[in-house]
Amino acid sequence: MKLIEAIREEASCWIPRRLERLCGRLEEMGVGAALVSSQPNLRYLADYEAPIEWGVSPFSPCASLLILIPGRPPELLLAEGEALDPVPTGLVVSRFPGYTFREPIDSMTELASCAVDRLRGISRAVLAVESANFPAALLFALQRALPPLHVIDLTAELASMRAIKDPAEIQILREAVRLTDIGQSVAREAAQAGMSEIELFAEIRRAMEHDAGDRLPILADLISGSRSAEAGGSPGNRILSEGEMVIVDLAPRFKGMWGDSCNTFVIGHASTEQNQLLDQVAKVLAGLIKRVRPGMKACELDAIGRAKIADLGGAYEHHTGHGLGAAWHEEPRIVPYNTSELKPGMVLALEPAIYFERQFGVRLESVMLVTEDGAEVLTGFKHRA
Repeated sequence: MKLIEAIREEASCWIPRRLERLCGRLEEMGVGAALVSSQPNLRYLADYEAPIEWGVSPFSPCASLLILIPGRPPELLLAEGEALDPVPTGLVVSRFPGYTFREPIDSMTELASCAVDRLRGISRAVLAVESANFPAALLFALQRALPPLHVIDLTAELASMRAIKDPAEIQILREAVRLTDIGQSVAREAAQAGMSEIELFAEIRRAMEHDAGDRLPILADLISGSRSAEAGGSPGNRILSEGEMVIVDLAPRFKGMWGDSCNTFVIGHASTEQNQLLDQVAKVLAGLIKRVRPGMKACELDAIGRAKIADLGGAYEHHTGHGLGAAWHEEPRIVPYNTSELKPGMVLALEPAIYFERQFGVRLESVMLVTEDGAEVLTGFKHRA
């Protein structure tokens, strides 16, 4: 409990620095105001997390809206009933009506009214929003009530900011990844012929939540036998059998940050051929980790992984890796088209794989922090015991 409190306190101290940095950038861009609405960026800039069970409340148009106007304190418009405790230093929190049973719910009108009031008199008629995560109804309301606004997209700017992790994020990510280590260890120890995929996942979840001392959102692939050739899929009622490959990919959200890891193992005794293939993919992953360094392009790392798997006589139809943070997948994506360069402070999950159609698949994944001269592996779990 003390560790969690220390982590939360450290994260809260970094929120004002992120906001100051972004507001400085907005001034450079000539932006009069910015409205932040996506869940990952609300977590990054305001320490707000949507609840596990339903995400944004069904009684609100959106859980919250962060208003950034250079020269003014940042303000979070939060729907009544949504929690934020503690409030980060320097952040103003204002409430708008959300749930009601006495009259029709009209929270979008309430939110729009608050936003219009805050935006009156901004020095520049340039409004930055997250285009893919901004309610059209809110935009229309702003355009009707305010003088002509030139609207620009803030998505790329925020993605670039979030790609480099600060010490508070790295600390939480270490804990999130440690939870995946626990889950992977339990998966390998508990799996046995005769149990179902969903029964195995229940054991994994129990162990991870017990260690975290809290409920966890956990995105998971858990696929066995011929299903493992499909690369991904939720755990189901399929019964595990002796000698089958099992892919377990776990991504828990801990204190608003996502961990990730993937392992493949065999139920019972592995054949010589299975052990050989698992060792070969493990060598590909280890080789990729050794190649990580600042200045390397994401597409170059991707090409190395694909070439090594092709040498084994196979391929994978997905990314070689991705960034990790307030979102499960974020920049830099390790894919053929991405020419972005790796930089110190980025956190990557690399996951080379090989799949044989309608037979089986193997995928191994580790998380690492890009350092000044290479990579520090955060994943403690050993794929090959």
